[in-house]
Amino acid sequence: MYGDLMVFTGSSIVAITYNKVVPHGLDVDQPRQAALAPQLRAVGQPTAAETLPPPDPDTQAFVDQHCGPEPK
Repeated sequence: MYGDLMVFTGSSIVAITYNKVVPHGLDVDQPRQAALAPQLRAVGQPTAAETLPPPDPDTQAFVDQHCGPEPK
């Protein structure tokens, strides 16, 4: 997804997309996307998590296959 901020946590891959209005359409607002990331919370939870769990092995394998190997 072009311009999305991707967060890999636990068994989830979360795409955050925030667009701003520009002449002749919309454009990705990357600073706003980054500002939204700390507000992520588990489904059903009333507040954001202080930290998110790392990707589980299946999610990490997906990322490695599609994005390149895990950084060392």
